[in-house]
Amino acid sequence: WDQDLEIAHPHYYSTWLEDYNITTEYTPAAQAGIFRFTYENNDTRKLYLRNLTGDDWQLNEDGSLTGTESFEGMIAYVYAVIDQKGAFTATKINGNNVNSWITWQDVNIKQVQFKYGISFISIAQAKKNLEREIPDFNFENIKNKAREIWSNLMNQIEVEGGTEAHRRSFYTALYRSY
Repeated sequence: WDQDLEIAHPHYYSTWLEDYNITTEYTPAAQAGIFRFTYENNDTRKLYLRNLTGDDWQLNEDGSLTGTESFEGMIAYVYAVIDQKGAFTATKINGNNVNSWITWQDVNIKQVQFKYGISFISIAQAKKNLEREIPDFNFENIKNKAREIWSNLMNQIEVEGGTEAHRRSFYTALYRSY
């Protein structure tokens, strides 16, 4: 993992996975997010879905994916959609964990987008949150909205004086408070 290959901002994250020749990008909304994977190799396209600590990923008849995540006594519901139809596989390991993969054999697919909504109420609410915040697969539009929101938040306060290091510390603390 090489941090020189990363671009990290509050509204956007990107890194190049050198071993796989895949560029991974992410941008958030308030209760949703979208990933974009650009494959620059000729291998089978794969997307690994991490094991959830609640209900494992489920592929639904409409092509959506759902699951739950449990942490600190809370349950988060997840509803996700992918812009390319692929083969979904779930493999049990040691009878406990389930690893889930989506694969595409067509090496002509150069980009795959994965968008999801979350909710602490239900999967239906997670779907509503996704449809409200990321209605389509326009990654750049969501990225620009996120940049504008973060810019407005960070520009509420203008700091003068001190050293550049002091100002950087202040704005880092302001960012973390949000």
